[in-house]
Amino acid sequence: MTGAMLLLATSGCSTTRFTQTAGQFGALTRSAAEQQNERLGAVAADEIERYRQSLAETKTELRFRDCARTLADVPPDPESALVKPFPRCRLTERVSQGEFRELAPDVRFENITTLNSALVDYASGLVLLAADASEDQQTFTASVSNLASSIGGLDGAIRKVTGSSEEDSAAKLNAVGTLVAKLGNLYFAARRQSVLKHMIIEADPLVQRSAAILGDADSQLDLYDRLPLYEAVVKAQQNADEVRAGGDVTAIRSAQDKLFTAVERFNAYQIDRSRFAAIGAAHAKLVEAAKAGATIKELHEAIVAIVDLASTIGETKSAFETEKQ
Repeated sequence: MTGAMLLLATSGCSTTRFTQTAGQFGALTRSAAEQQNERLGAVAADEIERYRQSLAETKTELRFRDCARTLADVPPDPESALVKPFPRCRLTERVSQGEFRELAPDVRFENITTLNSALVDYASGLVLLAADASEDQQTFTASVSNLASSIGGLDGAIRKVTGSSEEDSAAKLNAVGTLVAKLGNLYFAARRQSVLKHMIIEADPLVQRSAAILGDADSQLDLYDRLPLYEAVVKAQQNADEVRAGGDVTAIRSAQDKLFTAVERFNAYQIDRSRFAAIGAAHAKLVEAAKAGATIKELHEAIVAIVDLASTIGETKSAFETEKQ
């Protein structure tokens, strides 16, 4: 992959190279965000399984609530101004004689997965706009409008995660909206470059904020995955100590081999969680290369940052696939 990118990045004029580099950044960013959503889904499913297994092991008594109301209630009149939602059918657990409480909600990561999806939309928009070679004004205008819309979606997703108000980022989007409103006849090649560069520059504050938030989420996933590996080391250590105190050589060797294995598995978990930091760094380099007066050196630095990003994402994907087996 790296070799192909270097070949791609070093061919053609600087204008073409910038477009290709921006498109490659979009493709790699999309891959990273999709990988994290896949991991979040795996964690959520694992936590649900653990919780339900614990309910079974403790022989928890479960009772449903409100299901009959769901069947009996008449659907609201769509013409009515007072549209009431159906009651939910819920499960409760017994905590004492005659007392039940609602089960703990399933583990979800809606805000983070939404932000990842918004970043995917932005990355996909970059890929499409960078690859758009048509001379049809309507087609090109649609590509630009879609990318601008994805930037707005990225802003909304950040606000959901952080709880910030809409006014906080309205100014960041004004320039993008103005750019789209003044498209005119921007379907010629030189203008296409200008639009792509403006979009990248305007989106950078949102991309950097997204990268920081999603990088924090990656750190939490790392801790989640390492904890059971650490617990396995502790258990193997305890077992080795117990066997060594009263076992024969064969039993001691077996227990110590298990300790070696547990430590090796813990140390083997070396997924590089810096991929979102790499996304932020690569996008910042793209911004520098997109600014007026950017030199070939700045474009080269952007290309190197994209190559580094590709390496980070490739290693992460490989480690994740190995871990799932």
